[in-house]
Amino acid sequence: MEELFVYPIYGLGWRENDNQYLPVPFHIFKEKDGNYIIKEDNHEFNLMKIEFKKRHKGQIDFENNIGDYNLLIISEKNNESVNGYGYIGTEEKVLQYVHSIFNKKNV
Repeated sequence: MEELFVYPIYGLGWRENDNQYLPVPFHIFKEKDGNYIIKEDNHEFNLMKIEFKKRHKGQIDFENNIGDYNLLIISEKNNESVNGYGYIGTEEKVLQYVHSIFNKKNV
């Protein structure tokens, strides 16, 4: 089976309905058991699971495209989960995409 992801995947994610938080940058790695693991440098949870609940648009080709997802983020520390959303792809593509969105909103 062909790998769908180019690793590490970079993302910017937001907690659902929580505008206080700035987008959190993260990298996603795939473990041997198939779980996708988020590693964040500056966050209270250093290790979290991520589930891709729904893909709104984009292709599953993160080398060239942006995926726009609803996310379910599960803390490995206490097994709590939070819904959120984010943009996932290579770092360069994600940042280009997010900047273009914010530029459109601020015009």
